Parts: sequence; C-alpha cells; structure tokens
Amino acid sequence: MKFEVRLAKWAAGTAATVAVGAGAFAAGCSGGSEGDGAGGGMTETPAMTTSPAATPTRTSGPSPAPGESATPTAEGGGATPTKPATPTTPSAPTTPATPATAVATATPEPTATPTTLPAPSPTPVKPQNHGDGTFTIVVSQGAARVAVRVEVAATVEQRQLGLMFRQELAEDAGMLFLFGRDVQTGFWMRNTYIPLDIAYIDAGKRVIGIARGVPLNEAGLSPPGPYRYVLEVNAGWFERHGMGVGAEVELPGGLPLAD
Repeated sequence: MKFEVRLAKWAAGTAATVAVGAGAFAAGCSGGSEGDGAGGGMTETPAMTTSPAATPTRTSGPSPAPGESATPTAEGGGATPTKPATPTTPSAPTTPATPATAVATATPEPTATPTTLPAPSPTPVKPQNHGDGTFTIVVSQGAARVAVRVEVAATVEQRQLGLMFRQELAEDAGMLFLFGRDVQTGFWMRNTYIPLDIAYIDAGKRVIGIARGVPLNEAGLSPPGPYRYVLEVNAGWFERHGMGVGAEVELPGGLPLAD
C-alpha cells in the first residue's frame, strides 16, 4: 500500500511539473512573436511557480523627441509622437515714416574786406626853437636820426658851469656848448655826477671825437682837433643809437650868439 501511495504521489508531482514547464514554454514563445522592435525582450518566470508567465514588457520605437507628446494607439502597442504646434512669431510693428524736415540753408553774408590803410608817416624829426631857452637839435648818421632837447651854454660863465651838480639827465636831453670861434680847450668832470658822452663838433657840424666823462674825474679830456660846438649827453647815448664819429648835427635857428 505504501509503495502504491508513494507512486501515486510521484506521478501527481511529475504531472504538475510537466504542466508548469509546458506553460512556461508557451509563455516564452508568445512573448518573442510580437515583433522585432528595438529594445524587445522577455522576462523569465522562475521555476516551480504555478502562476502563468507574465507578458513581457517591450518598447516600441525610439523615444519621442523633446517637445513631442506620445499619444497611445487604440491597440496600446505604441505611441505616435505628436509635435506641438509651431508658435506664430508676431510681426514687428511697422514704424511710421518720419516726415522729412526742411533744412534752411543760410547763405553767409559776404565778409567785408578791411581796407588796409597805410601806416602814418612818422613826424619828421627837425630842429626846433621852443622859445623857453631850450632847443631841439637833430643828430643823424646813416639811417639813424635822433632828436635831442638841449639847454644852451653860450657865455663863459655858462660854459664853466655846464652840467655840474646835476643828479640826473633825461635820455634824449643834453647840453650844447657854443663857441664864437674854433677852440681846442679840453673838458673835465669836476663836480659832475652824471657819466657823460662828450662829443666834439667842428664848424661844419660834424662829430670829430667822443670822450667818455667819468663822474668827478678832473683829468682833462682833450679833443682830437679844433671844434666849434660840444654836445654832452648821457654816457653810451651815441652807441645806443648806432652813431659815433662822423655823425652830423642840425641846429635850429634862434640860437644865442656865443662870446
């Protein structure tokens, strides 16, 4: 009896195992026959399980592109990608045309051409009697022509005093010594504080020599020859005006007579 019971149990177990294996084989064949889409495969059912094999999960086709939505088909076998509607770009607003502005072109007025007037001629330098005991004499050499306003020493007393004790002398001022005849007497600087140019002038009114007078020096300053006039001016005056020996002197009328 025991042997028969065990035989019956063994037969029942074998039948169950065969049934399970047949079911698994059927399930595998069913999953592989659904197509050859990308990513297809089958899920293996563990042995000794009486439950029927699950239907394998498969992906149909490539994933939808970004921006596309998958719409399931009626059969559920895949998704048909749907592209979103392309947005319509609004047209740029039309800028109204700017009306042209009329530009007035100003015609420049003609510029008056200034009339160039000739420079006024300088007042001619000429000798002059001022009527107050002073006179203007003119010393010239080459292009230089300069006026000097002088006091006159025509008497012996006036000539002996000369410019003694003076402390200053204007630039174009001086003293003119007059003699009644040609002389050769020398001059000195006793009691004279202003450095001087002492010009000896002959009867033809031409400078024949110029001596430099040093203040308070009593050494005699002899002329190079006979003279009729002597002009004393500030030291360096002749040089500053570009003149020297040979300069000519013009005298005005009305000079006093020399004794």
